[in-house]
Order: sequence, then C-alpha cells, then structure tokens
Amino acid sequence: MDYADILLPLAIPPLTFRVGELVGELVEGAYVSVGVGASRLHAGVVWRLHDTPPAKGKVRPVLAVMHDVPVVPPGQMRFWEWLSAYYMIPLGVVAGFAMAAPFKSKGTQQEGLTVKAFERPMVKTVGLGSTVADEESLGQLFETLKRARAQHAAMIAVVEALETSAASERGEAALSEATVPLKPLGIDATIVKKLCERGALRVGEQEQTFEPEPMKEAPLTDEERAAYLEVERALSAGKTTLYRGDETAPLLAVVDRVVRQGGNVLILTPEITADHHLAMAVREQFGRRAIVYLPEMSERRKAMACLQLASGQEGMAVVGSRQALFMPFRRLDLVVVLREDDPLYKQNDYSPRISARDAALMLASIYGAQTILQSAVPSLESWFNAAAGRYLLVEAGQSGDRARIAISDTLRAAKRGERKHHFNADLFDAMGRALGGGGQVVLFQNRRGFSTLVECQACGWSPRCPHCNVPMVPHQSGSELKCHYCAARQPLMTHCPDCRAPLGESRGFGTEKIEAIAGELFPGVAVARLDSDTAPVESRFRAIERAFLDRRIDILVGTSMLLRDFYTAPIALTAILNVDNLLGAPDFRAAERTFRTIDFFARRSLEMVIQTSQPSAATLQQAAMGDYRAMAAEQLDQRRQFLYPPYCRLIVIRMAHPERDWLWRGAEALIALCRNELGDTIQGPVLPTVERVRGLHVVDLIVKVPRERSFSHAKELLAQVFKAAAAPMRGIRITLNIDPQ
Repeated sequence: MDYADILLPLAIPPLTFRVGELVGELVEGAYVSVGVGASRLHAGVVWRLHDTPPAKGKVRPVLAVMHDVPVVPPGQMRFWEWLSAYYMIPLGVVAGFAMAAPFKSKGTQQEGLTVKAFERPMVKTVGLGSTVADEESLGQLFETLKRARAQHAAMIAVVEALETSAASERGEAALSEATVPLKPLGIDATIVKKLCERGALRVGEQEQTFEPEPMKEAPLTDEERAAYLEVERALSAGKTTLYRGDETAPLLAVVDRVVRQGGNVLILTPEITADHHLAMAVREQFGRRAIVYLPEMSERRKAMACLQLASGQEGMAVVGSRQALFMPFRRLDLVVVLREDDPLYKQNDYSPRISARDAALMLASIYGAQTILQSAVPSLESWFNAAAGRYLLVEAGQSGDRARIAISDTLRAAKRGERKHHFNADLFDAMGRALGGGGQVVLFQNRRGFSTLVECQACGWSPRCPHCNVPMVPHQSGSELKCHYCAARQPLMTHCPDCRAPLGESRGFGTEKIEAIAGELFPGVAVARLDSDTAPVESRFRAIERAFLDRRIDILVGTSMLLRDFYTAPIALTAILNVDNLLGAPDFRAAERTFRTIDFFARRSLEMVIQTSQPSAATLQQAAMGDYRAMAAEQLDQRRQFLYPPYCRLIVIRMAHPERDWLWRGAEALIALCRNELGDTIQGPVLPTVERVRGLHVVDLIVKVPRERSFSHAKELLAQVFKAAAAPMRGIRITLNIDPQ
C-alpha cells in the first residue's frame, strides 16, 4: 500500500499522505506524525491504507510511527464513524475528543512532537554487580558490610528478591543474571548508590509489565445474591438488561465473573470524580485488573492505561466517565452504565454533543458485548424500552428504607405568618429537632448566589448582563452582580441609575442567602455551602465532602452538586427549599427530574421536607410515596399526546448571530426549506429561555421525527437543506443537538 489516509483531530476529512519508507510498518489504527501546513507537525490516526493517489496536490510523506501498537482498534474505528454519522459532526471532531491526550501531540518542525508518552513505560531494576559473581565473593561482601548495617540489610533484601525471581533456574549463573524491580524493595537511593560504587549492585531499566494480581473475593448478602442471579438470567437472554436498583454489589459480582473468565468490562459513570468511592471500591476488589481512568491522572499514566488494552491485555475492568468509551479495547465483553438516567451523560453545551449512555449501547453492539443499564429511577426512555420488550427489567432493592416526607405549603405558611425568612415552620421545627439530636441537615436550593433579582421599586429597573439577556445575580460575598452565563461582573449598587431611588432588598434567594439565614436562625452550628462558587475545582469539593463526612458541618446548603452520591450514612434531615423551580422548568422532562431529585434524597435521609406552592401536584405526591410506576405512566401518556421522546426523536438546531434581524431572516429561510423537505416534523423559530448569550442573539428550530419514520433519512434531508440554505445563513453560527437532554 503506497498511500495512507490520516485522520487528524481537526474538523476536516482524512488527508492522504505517502507511506514512503514506512512500507510494512504502517497499520490501520496506528498513531503517526505528519506535516500539516507550512511548519506544523500533528499526530494522527492511520484510517485507511490504499494504492490510490489523490487527484491533485503534492503528497507529503508520513514522518514516523508514534508507537508499535495500534491504539485505535477496528471496533473503535467503527465506533468513531458511527458517532460522526449519528451526531452529524465531522470525523475529525470525534477524533479530537476521542484521542487520548498523550497521543494528541502537536508542534513545529523545530520543536518536534512530544513522543515520551508513546514510549513503553520503564521501571528501574537492580541485580548483583561484577564483584559478587559467585557465592564466595558474595559471602566476603557480607562480612565486609557487617558494620554498615543499612548496606548489609539492603544486600540481604536484594539477594532474597533475586533468589525468589530465579527460583526456576537455580544456580550461580541464574542468580548473577537475574534482576528485580527496585522500587518495591524500598531501599534508599543513597544506599543503592554506595553499593553500586562497590560493584556489589548494578542498576538498569526494563519495560513495565502488566501482570495482574489476584482479585479479592466480594461476598454478597442473600438479597444481593438473588439480584445477581436475576441479572445473570437476564443477560443470558441476549438483551440489554435494565437494572432498577441502588445497590451496585450484584453488578460488580457480574463484572467479577466476566473478568475471571478473561473478558474485558467497561463500567461507565456520569462523572468519575463524583463516583470516587465506587472507583476506589473497584480498584480495591480487582487490584491491577482495574483501570480507573481519572481526569487528574498524569499523561504517562493515561498512556500506560491505553497501552495495556491496546497490547491485547484481557481480564480487565475499566472504570471511567465518557472519555473511557474511547479506550482501545481489542475485546469488550460487558458494558455497565451506572445511573443511566443522569443528565450529565449528555453534553448539551459543548461539542461533540454526544450522549455517553447511548454511545455506550452502540459500543457494546459493535463489540458484541452484553449491556447493563443501572438506575434507581430509570430514564423514561429506558423504561419505555423495557415495557416494549427491547430491554429486560430486573428490579432489586426497592423495599429499602425511605425518608418520612412532608410536603409543606409555602402559600399557606405565608398567610398564617408561619415563615421564618425562607423556612416554613414545618422545616424550621424539623431542623431544630435534627440538630438537637446531633444530626446533620442538607438544604437543596438549585440557585446559587445571594438572591435572584435586584429591582427598583420606584421605576422597575433591574440590572441585566450587557452581553446576555438575563438579570445579573447578586453575590453578597463579593458585593457584586454576576452573570451566570458569561461570568460578567459589576459592583453591587445601592441606588437606581435611572431614577436615583434607593434600591430595596433584592428578591428571591440563592444558596448564599440560605447559608447566611441558617447561620442566623441556628447560632453556634457549623454551616457550609456546596456550589460552583465554593467548589469550582474538584479539590474544593473533596474538602467540603470530607468536612461533612467527618461531621464538621452541621448544615450543608447546596445546588445540584449535592446530588453526587458521597453520603456514607443516612442524613437526619434533607429539604428542598423551592421545588417549584424544578417542577416549573420549561422542559418536558421537568416532572421526571423533579421526581428523581426527591427520590435521591428520600433514599439517603431519615426525614425530608419539600417546600412548594402547589402541594397537590401529582408529581410531588408520587415522589412522596416513591411511586415511580405512577409517575412514569402519567408522564409517558403526556409525551405520547404531545409527541415527545420516547415517541419521537428530537433535533434542536440552534442559530446564533450578533444581528437579530439577520438571524431571523436566516431562520425563516431555513425553516421554509426544511418544511419543503421535512414537512410537519419541523417547528419554530422559537426563542430559547435565554435569547441572547455572550453578545449573540439565539433562536431555535426543533425537528420532531416520529418513531415510525426513519431518523437517518430525516438527517440526510436536513444535511441537504443546510447546503441549499448556505447563502441566507451566511455568518450565522449553527449547532446541532441530536437527542437533547
């Protein structure tokens, strides 16, 4: 093969390069370095080898093979192509996201590519030196070292390790030639240096081996064993298993069985740092057979993890978030998707906008792997598939303890004067009881900041972001107003700039205000806040988590970051301070997500209070009783009537431009063309909740494709429309969101 199509992590198709002197060395899926532009070098993937020269242009040569093991196996290549086709994104964009960071080097011709990550990892070794070639000289050395106790002890440790290593080849020759890894011996570097100077030891290097250690047994309770057997029966039927339960022990037992049989397993989590305890449990149980793919891992460790699998290592359990989907499995036998309902699986705000859960299902299909979707509150799409027979349902652990839930009417409490700031009397009294009994309290309010709105009572003026069509949110800690979309800031003012009237008290409340009020109402207790302001990085989250688990925090106030499962013991009291914010969100999934939030805290608390102005809302009543089936039946019926997933597939076309009039003309031209091709499946233009972000006006078109129609055909027609509408859409930024969450 004289030519190679190289896929670069850029939004362009694969480029053709000449194989040249590398004939026989290149294989599809290997990483190579190539020249791009006048002076740039890039790492890319050999996508196809062939003998067809390009129609025109100079053909550059492939410069070097970056590693002798192909790091994108055939199954992954098919997976990347599916992602590109399904989500309507260039294959190079998929590559940019999928290529592990250590294998995505770039630079100038002068600097060259950083290739250290591609080298096989090396370990220091130690063996006997030239002065101790036989037993006699070794004995003389020990006599000499009697007074140098540290060196004497070090030599004993080395010889014992060498004898163990050379046990199968007894004799002086075997012992003198043997080497062992130095680090596990724990010998001080200064001692090693002195012994090397004596000629007693020699230090070298050898390639790191990936020898897995024995796994630990993980005993199951009778209930867990029954659930394990149910899951195994479902898997034997050859369909995706939907496991409705909170306990992961039965699933890890399945993983254990697969790994012991030499199979590879992918355990996918919505956010690996949020599942830190699970990841550590997997590492504890499976030892070196576990690869925990963490974002904070060094580039070399990530490279080692990839090379383990790329080299054909079997009997491994890989745990990670969406990036773990692109690990170079040559064989994949089981995929487990934990908390499959979690919206974090879907990237809505940045490209590529893929759903890791849906992608995991396709990855399993490509490799012929078994699949388990786990959730205590399954997504309605998965529940629908189970009801239709596409998935097999296993329900386990649904009879566990739940909190005593009280639904507290905020309107009634306000009329009766039974509110203390933003706490109804029911909640205030419950907090007093919990704290008085030495318990902890968790307060959930999905709004950060001090309040939600500053407004002049005289003229109605309120500060708005100059770049986004949203109010600026007051933050008392910094005495400033912030935009939660573009991070713009300005000082918190005291007088209205329009009429000069004094600005009164701001309206609404966020986590910062709740933290302050809780400290006032319960003096002497430790109050802390967990949101993106107090925990912008993982280390800060871990610090707050540790403080809560060590009971150094009595009241923890937070946003959705509280939904990370770090609770090791039941919480005395949890409260949702304004559930109406969740229930009234402009989203057809609002009721489902409200139920899920309540259910999350209900399964981790002894007592729970839900504050709302609509206490008779069906979703709240269903959540209070833990009646998932009733909620699912009601919501699926509504979605069927109004044609929402799972009864259709959605595509949101977002258009953005600095000039509103040009944007709307382009949107109207596009929707006219769409209606010619797609008919009544297209809706809009509609304004999103925030219609201007970072200086760009925004408008949405929504494509609804009923299940009985071909989704692939609809996307093909949409691609044709985009080409035809190029002129009226000139300068308009287009983003597609397939299956938005």
